[in-house]
Amino acid sequence: AFGWHNARAKVQQGAVTEVAYHMWWFHVVLRSEDAWESLIRVTINCELGLPCPLGDVLDAIDLVPSTRAGLAPEATLDTASRWVESEALRQAQPFLQRVDQRLDRDRNRLREYYRALGREVATPNRRTKVAPSEDDIAAQQRAIKLELQHKLAELDERYAFDAFLVPVALAEF
Repeated sequence: AFGWHNARAKVQQGAVTEVAYHMWWFHVVLRSEDAWESLIRVTINCELGLPCPLGDVLDAIDLVPSTRAGLAPEATLDTASRWVESEALRQAQPFLQRVDQRLDRDRNRLREYYRALGREVATPNRRTKVAPSEDDIAAQQRAIKLELQHKLAELDERYAFDAFLVPVALAEF
């Protein structure tokens, strides 16, 4: 990148132009074993098609319904929804980490339980008069392994996320 060190700039001619902005509000829901919800706002410069950090600018403006035809909201909806999607993932990080921790905890519990079952099957029982054959033990070990895989798949399904991103309001100014 090139930088102008110690440069001076002088505006030769200035002009006032009107630029429209779309401020979108989205209801965002991430649902898994638990749910996370938020209302996220983004402002899009309609001329450039880029998000702008205008903050609470609408709090300083008296809003009135407009009868004039504004810009098509579809022009900024795609940009706004992509920005809100990434912002929602950033804001939901603590929630996502908690869900991942619970999933890891449940996986470890299942693995430990089925390891204990495997050890129990492999250890001969002194109370029985006939010891199980090697084929019976191997079959029981395979059944335990398959059941563990099935339970882990159920956990993955139970902790899978559904995400909803719904535009709920639009203000043009």
